[in-house]
Amino acid sequence: MKKIIHLISGCLIAVAAVAADSSTSQVFQMRLVADQPSSETEQMTLVQTWHGKEQKEVLFVQKAALLDQTDLKSATVSTNAQIGYPEIDISFTDKGTKRFAAVTRQNIGKRLAIIIGGQIYSAPNIQSEITGGEGQITGSFSEQEARDLAAKISKTLQK
Repeated sequence: MKKIIHLISGCLIAVAAVAADSSTSQVFQMRLVADQPSSETEQMTLVQTWHGKEQKEVLFVQKAALLDQTDLKSATVSTNAQIGYPEIDISFTDKGTKRFAAVTRQNIGKRLAIIIGGQIYSAPNIQSEITGGEGQITGSFSEQEARDLAAKISKTLQK
């Protein structure tokens, strides 16, 4: 009887660990930014450094993810030729390419928050439908930060 109780306890702990892991497994997400707070949004602070000055912007980001790491094929680091800062190049799967095209087509003029590991890194305005299956995440990260973020995303893609 004692062994059965220990076995059940062990199973419950394993289930709890998997459930906890699934909530943190959303390493990469794209979510819309709302104009005002609601029960369907969460407040997030976007911190960017431009020309040596840190700028903070409070955003109300929808809780529902429109895309996540399952929609990505790869994440690599490159240097933006125009401004010289590191950026993360992302490539979408076929399914992700279609979803990203639909999201951008349906939300022109809105902002799309890019969230990595629960932190918002960018929230660009959607200016047109993007159909090519690739994109860049730009921000004020260092080369090492960009490499760490790309590695964090890529790690989840190898499942």
